[in-house]
Amino acid sequence: MKSKHLTAILAAAMAFGMTGCGGGGGTPNAFPGVWRSQFVNSTFGPGLVELAILPNGTFTQQTAYSRGSLITIFGTWRVVGNVFRLDVQRGEPRQFCGPLGCNDILYPSESHLFTFNGPNTLQLNNASCSANPDCQFTYGRVN
Repeated sequence: MKSKHLTAILAAAMAFGMTGCGGGGGTPNAFPGVWRSQFVNSTFGPGLVELAILPNGTFTQQTAYSRGSLITIFGTWRVVGNVFRLDVQRGEPRQFCGPLGCNDILYPSESHLFTFNGPNTLQLNNASCSANPDCQFTYGRVN
């Protein structure tokens, strides 16, 4: 009985274009590559983000702000319908240290609504704050 249930769930997921990882769903082969976006954040100022999406379902994203901050996150990616999901497994720096000591930094996973504007332009809107311009990024394919 469990086997029939699992088969039905997997068949439904495939019918709706959902996969576990590795970029299945809407446009599975369009995501892998290196993508770059310049932006201006209202709090942190200008920055550059580079997102390396690998066909094996992993990613690395490095964000550099003009004020000198550098943040790198690592994890797995997947596509479910029109949502591009970055499941963050770790990030660097690992701690923030200030006058009261050091605290671990917890990097949240991210869900983005996506649109491709041709094969070399990717628009990502963070689903948790998509109306905010700080949450909208246009990436160009680097390779």
